[in-house]
Amino acid sequence: MSKITLFARIIKKGNVSKPIAELREIIWNEYLVDEVEFNVILMQDLYKVLDTPKHILDLLLTNKITELTGEKLKDEIIKYVENMQDVYFHMFIEYH
Repeated sequence: MSKITLFARIIKKGNVSKPIAELREIIWNEYLVDEVEFNVILMQDLYKVLDTPKHILDLLLTNKITELTGEKLKDEIIKYVENMQDVYFHMFIEYH
């Protein structure tokens, strides 16, 4: 029996809330999968157009942030974000 048939039977019995909640969860999970696929495609080509994403990816890979875990990862991300704030601030000042 398909999920749709099961949902239809539950709804016919008067229980609407449970199928709606389950459908929302299924749809949300599908959205997340699509979002990841979209971001992968976007990031593959975005660096060709903009220097900033390439700069960010280079920093992440050069500093081997992708290999860190736990507190070391958290500390490195905080350092990285603080550094990027300075970089973007200077870029903003130069632009204006």
